Amino acid sequence: MRTVEVLFVIVILLSSFAIATQFAVLPSSSQAFGTDLGKLAQSTLETLDAQGVLSETVFSDDADAWGD
Repeated sequence: MRTVEVLFVIVILLSSFAIATQFAVLPSSSQAFGTDLGKLAQSTLETLDAQGVLSETVFSDDADAWGD
């Protein structure tokens, strides 16, 4: 009897997932990634450079983050 109940629950879950994916409206790639990634990377580097974190990390002698 438990097997039938488990199979019934699995069918309900799979059918609800299938119905939800039919009605889901996914954004296009231009909407999902609206900002230009090159501009985002440049602004991130400029922010880190303005705070002094970038040059401190790059030019430190004991930077363990780079590995040996």
